[in-house]
Amino acid sequence: MDSIGSRFDLSAQFRTRGLPTTLFFSGNTLQRTQVGEISREVLSEKLDGL
Repeated sequence: MDSIGSRFDLSAQFRTRGLPTTLFFSGNTLQRTQVGEISREVLSEKLDGL
């Protein structure tokens, strides 16, 4: 996985899905800002579906 390219692509994907802020990824860690509680398990399912 290209971390930089994926970071921007995922930010666009999630912003399109209506989340209010950009999600930043660092390795397997999700750092969220005012997005609410999103579990890594749920996030992983979403990422697998992209």
